[in-house]
Amino acid sequence: MRPAPGAAWDVVVGHSLGGATVAGALGTDARWARSAVLVDPALRLASPHTDELIAGMSAEAETPDAQRIAAGNPDWHPEDVHQKVLAARQISRDTVRRVFVDNDPWDVTAGVTGSAVPVSLLGADASAPDLALPPALGRELAAANPLVSYDEIAGAHHSIHRTHPGAVVEAVLARLA
Repeated sequence: MRPAPGAAWDVVVGHSLGGATVAGALGTDARWARSAVLVDPALRLASPHTDELIAGMSAEAETPDAQRIAAGNPDWHPEDVHQKVLAARQISRDTVRRVFVDNDPWDVTAGVTGSAVPVSLLGADASAPDLALPPALGRELAAANPLVSYDEIAGAHHSIHRTHPGAVVEAVLARLA
């Protein structure tokens, strides 16, 4: 659904790099959204264009393999695996590399701390090896702006929307209330 021309979205949801994109947009023009839910967003990276990070982010783009993705994410629904494979086929290793190299230093936290609209930050479990939003940063951002909340989703990995969709739906519905 689209808002009327010139009207704001009621809630914008962004995951990972999409969460960083939403945060950056909130920092430049708050009129396009009335609220946001950022799902384990990559808001700050200490060294964004390391070879290790780029290799990890682009591994699936090189050879997207449904069996490997399913094995690495046993709690995903088969449709999530299928969609991940389709998405991976649409990006190149160079595109992944340029995203990080062209945006160094990577820090879009000002979009969250300066937001004039409510923002819900959903973070993966602190023990998750693939989390993008460290709990300390989530709490720091929530403390810096009364419109920002942070919730760590117990047991969740980076793809919270795939493993704990109820948490994402709950956050969206809360923003729509």
